[in-house]
Amino acid sequence: MKIYTVLEPPDGKSERVAFVPEGFSWGALMFGLLWALWHRMWVVALLLFVLSATLSIATNLEWLGAGLAALLHFGIGLIFAFEARRLQVSSLERIGFRSA
Repeated sequence: MKIYTVLEPPDGKSERVAFVPEGFSWGALMFGLLWALWHRMWVVALLLFVLSATLSIATNLEWLGAGLAALLHFGIGLIFAFEARRLQVSSLERIGFRSA
């Protein structure tokens, strides 16, 4: 059974109520940056982009080995996938949504 966090919009219109499922997000694991952009989480998307670019630059400058960089990239994606829904709820609360 799925558990959802229900958020009411600031204007009170019932058709804009947000149902955010809790738990792991496979979409966030597979398409982290695109998933964050799709859900309008601009700051999170920027942070993911900066982390990915930093790992790429460190690998190209041979500060990190390719295997270690891939492991770190996967770890960041895994952490994001576990926290993506909570970050989505926080993003909605920041623009005025409130728990129902």
